[in-house]
Amino acid sequence: MCFDPDGELINEFNALYASLFRNPQPYISTVTILATKRVGLTREQIVREGSIANNGMLTQVLQDLEYCGFVRKYSQPSMKVKNCTYQLIDPYTIFYFQFIAKNVHNDKNYWSNMLESPTHRSWSGLAFERVCMLHIEQIKAALGISGVASVAYTWTAPATSDGRRGAQVDIIIDRNDNVINLCECKFSKQEYSLTNEDDMSIANKVERVADVSPKHKSIHVTLITTFGVANNAYIDSIQRIIVAEDLFRF
Repeated sequence: MCFDPDGELINEFNALYASLFRNPQPYISTVTILATKRVGLTREQIVREGSIANNGMLTQVLQDLEYCGFVRKYSQPSMKVKNCTYQLIDPYTIFYFQFIAKNVHNDKNYWSNMLESPTHRSWSGLAFERVCMLHIEQIKAALGISGVASVAYTWTAPATSDGRRGAQVDIIIDRNDNVINLCECKFSKQEYSLTNEDDMSIANKVERVADVSPKHKSIHVTLITTFGVANNAYIDSIQRIIVAEDLFRF
């Protein structure tokens, strides 16, 4: 449907944006820029990286994309509202840029040939992460905190000059009951097996998040994966485990 020259979705991208927006090009230009950064971009970064005018038209474009569900706007507690991050979340648009747009030779077997490739494996992980982000309420229900006010966002920290590693957290659920769920999203075709590298990465993320969080808040590491986690020496670093089935339970 997406790769055969006669497939029903081969031209869906342009048709989709043209059907929703009278002048689709500014919207296509904006999502094209956002597609380059998995965690999203601030308005200033969109303007700089896309050479887009910083005016009322951009405001309207971003508002429309958010209203239509293509983009989500989020901010970290330490960020000012005007520095909110805009993240592309529409599954079809992400898939289009990752695969359909790159099928320059219109090979109808392109998808079959990409299966199990590094590109496909990377996309599978990102796609699962996006599914998790679109099901925050179900994740909260699985954690038993549906009634607790919270804010969810992606979080990053750069490496420091003193040698500390950078960190990127897939989802942080910052709760009003003084708990932070640091959520790692791991796609796997079987039970996920934590490694020493995972353990070190999680420890670094906990440390970096603790550095910028109020001292009275505790951090709970939450692993969201498809089929659960294998019991090994590193499982003790995880406080809660959520499986894919939980995302569609409620």
